[in-house]
Amino acid sequence: MARFIKKVQNLPESSRRVILWSIMGVLAAGLVFFWGRDAIQTIRGLGASAGPADGKESLDQVIQKFQQELEYARQQEQ
Repeated sequence: MARFIKKVQNLPESSRRVILWSIMGVLAAGLVFFWGRDAIQTIRGLGASAGPADGKESLDQVIQKFQQELEYARQQEQ
């Protein structure tokens, strides 16, 4: 590794920049790959847990409860 660094240090600046950006590109591609894979798994997990089958209320039930609470609050104001 030390020999490689010495060789790179002795190269012209333009060659060192090419090596630097090549390494950065490979690292960025790896990070994007792992981030994308994890994001896909997270999105799939959200879709699986969004239904009423797991004990959560459906959107219609939430709206109905909100309307009932709103009606109750209006009655209390009168």
